[in-house]
Formats: sequence, C-alpha cells, structure tokens
Amino acid sequence: MSEQEENINNTNTDIVDNIVLGNVSVAKDDISTILGQKIASEIEDHKRVFASSIFQDVEPETLETEE
Repeated sequence: MSEQEENINNTNTDIVDNIVLGNVSVAKDDISTILGQKIASEIEDHKRVFASSIFQDVEPETLETEE
C-alpha cells in the first residue's frame, strides 16, 4: 500500500470515528478536504493532458462534399 493510500485510509477511519463519536462537523470538514484534494488532482491531470496535446501536429481532416 502506498503512503497516499495509507493516508486516505487513515482519514476514512478518522471520519467514521468522528461520526460515531458525534463529531459530525469535523467529519464534514474531513470529507470536504478529501473531495477538494481529489478534484484538484483531477484538474491537474486534465491540465497536463491538455497541455501535452495542444501543440501536437494534427493533420487536418479532409472535407468530403456530398454529390
């Protein structure tokens, strides 16, 4: 298990513990943090893919006319 997976699992355990102990606002904040990190990661991945493909040479498609 990678360090990141281990950290995520610990956070998930903390969330469950906080809910069981009645610390719902702390659990909500933890969930918001995890979702924010995942969204930021996906945005960065998309930026990398887009940036690497933006300047690639692409052959123009040939236009076919209907006869």
